[in-house]
Formats: sequence, structure tokens, C-alpha cells
Amino acid sequence: MTKSSFGIYIVHYLVVLSTCYYLKLYTSLPVFAIYLIAIVSVLIISPTLYELLRRIPILRTLILGIKKEKIKA
Repeated sequence: MTKSSFGIYIVHYLVVLSTCYYLKLYTSLPVFAIYLIAIVSVLIISPTLYELLRRIPILRTLILGIKKEKIKA
């Protein structure tokens, strides 16, 4: 978890902003419901999105700043 915490921290902004923006714009849910949905979506989507971005070489470098790992023999 320690190695991935910075990446999840970077990615969670995108998840929070997009989730709350679309919920506020396209639904008439009360604020409390939007808050709960946002928390659940961040807890589920952020680690998933991080793992997806980590596996794509060009996105891993551009978004997360992680360079290619050297294989130890």
C-alpha cells in the first residue's frame, strides 16, 4: 500500500471531481446522498483506476511519474 499511496492520492482528485460534478449536474439527489456516493466511488474507483494506469507504460510515466521498473535477476 505504501508504494501505491501517492498514485491513489493523485488519481482520487479526478474521481472526486468527476463524480460530484456529474451527480450535481444530472441528478436532483440531496447533498448528503451525493456525499455518500462520492465516498463510495472514491474508495472503489481510485485504486482500480490507479492499477489500470500503472499497467499502461505511457500513462504510467505521464500521469503517475513512475518510470519502467528494472527486473532484478
